[in-house]
Amino acid sequence: MGDLQLSFLRARGLMPSHTLLDVGCGAGRFAVRVVPYLDVGRYFGIDLSPTLLDSARDELRAIGQLERLGAHALTTTADFTPHPDTPPIDIAIAQSVFTHLPLDAFGRCLAALAPRMSPGGRFFATFFVAPEGAGATRHEPGGAVTYPDADPFHFTVDAILEQGRTSQWSPEWIGGWNHPRDQQMCMLTARA
Repeated sequence: MGDLQLSFLRARGLMPSHTLLDVGCGAGRFAVRVVPYLDVGRYFGIDLSPTLLDSARDELRAIGQLERLGAHALTTTADFTPHPDTPPIDIAIAQSVFTHLPLDAFGRCLAALAPRMSPGGRFFATFFVAPEGAGATRHEPGGAVTYPDADPFHFTVDAILEQGRTSQWSPEWIGGWNHPRDQQMCMLTARA
């Protein structure tokens, strides 16, 4: 997934000088791909699990990239809030985060990130999508089965976009981006 995320973001303008926030960065699968691409000190990751963040540090250390991170680059948080020393965020991505959380968590994340974004900064987030009223839904490719009220979650495009329509964000539906389990992409642009 790290290679897919990096190629997706580069195609949408990610530059080495951008500050990138990896929401739900986990054990560093994306970090090991993007940290070598970014300028020193431009990667930041947040996750609920300190154990997974330790694994991310180990992965980055194993490829000789840990020293490229700033002091507070990997932060444990339960409320999506980056470390206070994180500079304004140009690009953020949450890949397979909101597939495991109810939709209101997406709204809480948007509220937490909005004051930390650069004007015009973009936040990309993936979701499983199903029609209104759908129960258990099988997604192809990949065969993932999702639910409206249990992990892994699915939502309608309209519900996702509505959650993203706030005074701080402008949402845009991207849809398919070659995800192997049919997760779809939404882009939100921070309003100045």
